[in-house]
Amino acid sequence: MRKISLHTFLPVAVRKIGAAMLAAGLIALASCSGKSQKSAETIRVEPSQQTELPKKAVSDAQLTPLGVDPIRTGMRISEIQPKIENLYDSISRQGGYESNCYYFYLNGNQRFTVYEFDSGIVNVVSVDNRSIVVNGSGGKELRLGDSFKKVLSLKDVNAVWQAGDGDGMWCWNWQGIWFYPDQENLPDVLAHKLYNQTSAPQASDFNDDIEIGYMGTGLPW
Repeated sequence: MRKISLHTFLPVAVRKIGAAMLAAGLIALASCSGKSQKSAETIRVEPSQQTELPKKAVSDAQLTPLGVDPIRTGMRISEIQPKIENLYDSISRQGGYESNCYYFYLNGNQRFTVYEFDSGIVNVVSVDNRSIVVNGSGGKELRLGDSFKKVLSLKDVNAVWQAGDGDGMWCWNWQGIWFYPDQENLPDVLAHKLYNQTSAPQASDFNDDIEIGYMGTGLPW
């Protein structure tokens, strides 16, 4: 299973999405596209005035429309704690052209990523491994690598066409959380429909092997 982060999704997005609304963000993401940990700078994010770190009681964390609590879209980067028990114990930062990417690790495993496009603000929170879950409607739990059909079965999930300059692609939004299928080994028919505005792909277009490749909240990619 090849998990999609915004990094691995970029080559497709750059070719398919040209909308002015997304241009600045995509350029910024491209500058963070070197995901190698060797090129990332390990940093200590300056804590806020809070002296006692919040704690998580369980090993799994939840992605909500706001982010991965307490890391939320709209908050200031300076408010991020250096570590939060059971959520992350280190952060690395990769600077880019008019943007910064922050990678959050627990026990050496990358769990989620924050993207900063506006100066000092969390704009996107995206999931990097299966320890971050979306609690969907009807008691469904969604994780990276699960069948994408689970996304399509969510109540009130919407297919959203992200228009570009003559091109675009379909993505899915559920209560403010964005989903994309893993781009590897897409059947030709599904790949064609994914980038065709005529109509959104239907559940019948997905086989059980098509996995969730991206889950994130914030700007609509």
